[in-house]
Amino acid sequence: MIDNINTITAARLVIRSREARRKPLSIRTAAARFKVSKSQLQRAIQEILTGIVPEAPGRPRRLDEAEDDALVAYVVWLQRGGFPATKLQLEGAYNAIRLARDASAKPVSRHWYKRWMADHPELRPSYVKAVEKSRKSWESSNVAAVEDFFERLSNIVKDFRIGASECWNEDECGIRIGSLRDRIQVIVTRSSRHKRPEVVDLGDRESCTLIGCANAVGVTMPGWLVFKTFPTESWDEIKAPDDIRFARSDTGFSNAEITLDWLHHFNVISWKASAQAQQTSKTLEEWFGCTEWCKDPLRPSSEAQPTVRPDKDRIYRLLVIDGFTGHTSLEFIHYCIKFDIILAIFPPHSTHFLQPLDVSVFQPLKQSQQRVLRRILAQGELKFSRTDFLASFHETFRDGFTAANIISGFEKTGIFPPNSTPAVTKVLETQLRARQAVNPAYESLLPEESRFQHAANAIRSIEEKYLDLLSSPTRAGLRSARRAVIEAVTMSLVVKSANNDHLKRIEMMSRRRQRGKIVKPPAGSFYTSDSLKEIRESTQRAIAKAADKEQRKQLRSMQALVRAEKENLLRQYRETKYQIIDGQRKRLTRKQWLEFTRNDDSFISLETAEEEYKRLLAPKPRYTIDITPASTTALTPAEQRHRDACERIDTPSQAIAEAAAKACREYRPILAMQWPDSDASVEIITQRQPAQLVSPGAANAGPADEEIFPFEEEGAFDEYLESSSPAAASEAPSPPSSPPVRRWVHIQEMLDKFRASRVSE
Repeated sequence: MIDNINTITAARLVIRSREARRKPLSIRTAAARFKVSKSQLQRAIQEILTGIVPEAPGRPRRLDEAEDDALVAYVVWLQRGGFPATKLQLEGAYNAIRLARDASAKPVSRHWYKRWMADHPELRPSYVKAVEKSRKSWESSNVAAVEDFFERLSNIVKDFRIGASECWNEDECGIRIGSLRDRIQVIVTRSSRHKRPEVVDLGDRESCTLIGCANAVGVTMPGWLVFKTFPTESWDEIKAPDDIRFARSDTGFSNAEITLDWLHHFNVISWKASAQAQQTSKTLEEWFGCTEWCKDPLRPSSEAQPTVRPDKDRIYRLLVIDGFTGHTSLEFIHYCIKFDIILAIFPPHSTHFLQPLDVSVFQPLKQSQQRVLRRILAQGELKFSRTDFLASFHETFRDGFTAANIISGFEKTGIFPPNSTPAVTKVLETQLRARQAVNPAYESLLPEESRFQHAANAIRSIEEKYLDLLSSPTRAGLRSARRAVIEAVTMSLVVKSANNDHLKRIEMMSRRRQRGKIVKPPAGSFYTSDSLKEIRESTQRAIAKAADKEQRKQLRSMQALVRAEKENLLRQYRETKYQIIDGQRKRLTRKQWLEFTRNDDSFISLETAEEEYKRLLAPKPRYTIDITPASTTALTPAEQRHRDACERIDTPSQAIAEAAAKACREYRPILAMQWPDSDASVEIITQRQPAQLVSPGAANAGPADEEIFPFEEEGAFDEYLESSSPAAASEAPSPPSSPPVRRWVHIQEMLDKFRASRVSE
């Protein structure tokens, strides 16, 4: 088949001239006018007149004409459905057609795509754009501004001894999650209208911002991602390093607060990567005398300012950035001055060819993301959510931020070593290529819109005219062909409906909002951004809390079962507490009824289990008391007595627990409780001493009497004062609320004798 457009046009012109009354156009004249060979023109005329396509010379093609037309129709269908065919899709369709005819067919070769596109001039490669970005083009007058920028950059590198490891570039890249990138090469039909092919791009797709930074030797700072929402604990499953950080802003873009937080982390990482800093063998804290947050390393709660060194001893770092508002804030610049970080701002409207990361890093990163996106969409997924994006982010970040890409970006832009030639050359290229006009003859090579209906009409006409002359196999073949054509007509309608439904489902899925649990920092701290490590720690805390909640839920359900069983026994007791014993009707107590019905062991077990569930479900104290002395210095007698008392209180705790566990197994645990001995007695007097019983000498007693008497008569009060702790034996009588009057008289007599003996001595 002849596909040269000039040959086809000349052949049609020759045929049209033959139909006119005037002298027809000769083949020689037409060949000379359109600059084609006469033999080729003669074959084209013969092909148009007879409709018979001669076999092409050379090696036979792997697809026949019908299969080749089917591929063209496949391209047309995809373009109409809103998803123009890519190279991978076209090769996949080719392999599917070949395998359907021959299961042992080999896959497509490497150069098949180029040859097939050359055989079909009605198709052309193009780039589809979801969002068209326009950048302000520079005119030749701006060359002076670029040269001035590089002159100042060269002076900075020379005067401040900036090496490749000290020259950094920071840039921000906007990413639309789940959307096709700005430019994707597809295959579309040629038409006379110069309209760029389009695909559906949902306007409500989520966007985020990637903050990337690298130096001229290829060292990369961990990526920062800025979202409109707070990080959730579901992100802990992301397979990525722990130092990736996430921030949140209302717009999804970086702001001054996030940029300042990023600068603190950049200060630490750039210092570790600096070759000059590595030669000093000192950390950032040791060199500047403070942390990156301007805190004293020994006292983190105290402020500290960086140490100022002589100019010849300073280690400078260069940060080349754009003129974003957050980069020029007073806090940002002040921080850079304190830590010897020099800022270089790009000229306006020049970052698209001066930013090293924008030139050589972000494009490979977006291409890697698009490969992941197309792979997921090819698997039939209708949504590429934020979680899917984060799961594949480390892979795309690693593909974009390679050392080769970073170094190439610094060299192409001329940032390091400083060289203005690449940038000036880029500025001077302001002319755009003119698009050639499309010949309308290409449209005749495309498949017709009504081809299925024409085929159905042709088969019906053959059946009506020649049905009696055809053999049975031919009739069966015609019936099969008619069914296939009718099925094709139906499928074309189904495909159109499926395309519309597909687009609607994508739009509905993209509008769904998925909420996750926001990552909360530990108590007493505030975060502007969260690292992946902090997200994982928060997730572990949430998992532990959820496990404890589930355990308590199970305990409550088991406690409810125990209570229900216990209530069932009590209900039976209330209904059957009157029993006939020895011929008499008697009312039994609960204990007697349990023993009579032999449910006493079960009831005791239920009560024990209920008490155990109460203990397990009791709220845990949210505080602890530390009785350990704060220092090892000598204690005062009062402090030592207090410490000994606390130790005596803690000593029998194990014995009390064992006694309580033993008592729980008894029928009446409270009465069966045997308290262990305790010497931590506390004297509690609930009534004041009667004033009329105090002897006259007691009023004159000094403090010495009050101190000496307890030691001289130790245990004198034991006969009428009881300990506040439980009695060691349950048989001990309960003491009265206050001592009898006669005992106060006895005490006063003893005091008088003691004072008299002291006076006599």
